[in-house]
Amino acid sequence: MFEKLLALEEKFNQIEARLSDPNVISDQNTFKALMKERKMLEPIVEAFGVYKAKKTAVDEAAEILENETDKELRELAEEEYYGGKE
Repeated sequence: MFEKLLALEEKFNQIEARLSDPNVISDQNTFKALMKERKMLEPIVEAFGVYKAKKTAVDEAAEILENETDKELRELAEEEYYGGKE
């Protein structure tokens, strides 16, 4: 599933690049089709971006919990780790 989301994200980025191409802009049919596809993919890509950011934060918190001895840092990491799993 992660690979599918990465592929959708890549497709979205390619569409974004194509939409700035003057040849695509001048071809209204292609432009409209790409805008429609972009609109469909945008909420998926945005949600995937949020997921990736949260996963990174949880992974970093797990690393801190594994390696850190400072009590305050561990408490912050615990909040991030357990709060990020909701």
